[in-house]
Amino acid sequence: MFEELTGLSFFDCVGLAGVVGYLVAHAGLQVRDGFAGSAAYAFLNVGSAILVIISLLNNFNLAAMIGQAAWMMLSIYGYCRHAYGGMRRAEHASAPSLRDEPHMPVA
Repeated sequence: MFEELTGLSFFDCVGLAGVVGYLVAHAGLQVRDGFAGSAAYAFLNVGSAILVIISLLNNFNLAAMIGQAAWMMLSIYGYCRHAYGGMRRAEHASAPSLRDEPHMPVA
C-alpha cells in the first residue's frame, strides 16, 4: 500500500534513510566542535552505510557497494582509533614520567 501511495519501494525508503543519516552526520561536523571524534558521528556513518548497502541489494551497483563498504570500514577504524587512542592518552597522563622526577646533579 505504501508503495502504491508514494511510488517508493521499501529499498528506496531504506536508501533515503541512509542518505538522511549522512546529511545529519555532515551537518554535525559543521555545527559542533569535536563532533568528528564522537561515537554519534561514527554510528551515523556506519548506520547510513548499512542502510544504503541494504538498498543496493534491490538494485545492485558494484561501484556504489565498494564505496559504501569502504566508508563503513573507515568509519569503524576511525572510531576505534579515537576511542582506544583516547584511553591510551589517559593512561599516559596518569603514569609517572621521568620528567616528574627531580634532577640530580652529576658529580
